[in-house]
Amino acid sequence: MNRFVRAAALVALVACAGGCVSQYQPLGVDASTGLYDTSTEVDPGGVARSKTHVDPADFDAVLVLANSNYYPSHLEFTLRRTLVELGYRNVVNLTEWKAWASDRGFAVPDEVKGETIKEFSARVKPVLIVDMRHLTGGERVFTGLRVVDGRTLEPLLTVTHPRFVWTSIDKESIYPVLNELRKWQRDVTRKAA
Repeated sequence: MNRFVRAAALVALVACAGGCVSQYQPLGVDASTGLYDTSTEVDPGGVARSKTHVDPADFDAVLVLANSNYYPSHLEFTLRRTLVELGYRNVVNLTEWKAWASDRGFAVPDEVKGETIKEFSARVKPVLIVDMRHLTGGERVFTGLRVVDGRTLEPLLTVTHPRFVWTSIDKESIYPVLNELRKWQRDVTRKAA
């Protein structure tokens, strides 16, 4: 009987812990810091910024690329929401970008590569690329993000955030990476002004 009680308690604990590991829940922004209220931060070695000074206002659109092995559409929505909060008004995914490019007479190949975006940015409108990856595998999670200048294909920000998640994927994995995007946006906006 004692073994049964321990097994039931373990199952209840796992079920409770599984319920605590939310994903893609909106977090509030702290008014004093301008960052999401997270329980962890990206390690300093996980953030690489380019020396290029860019003005976010130079880009007519942000092309969002989101890839996840767990509800990729939710990751895209979360990333798009953050970009809109940061002031970007024309945020498109790859399907929307293809339609937009085609409407402007730009021949879009079946397989879109970096050079395609670079050519579009030179001939039609400059595009900023924001590429976010989120891969889960039990408690081990990897979240990464790259911001790329579509005109040059130069990475402007690269964030890598592998970690074990204890209570909340949002607060420990996804939003710490999005905080780095918020910090980068604040810095480049300040420099452009």
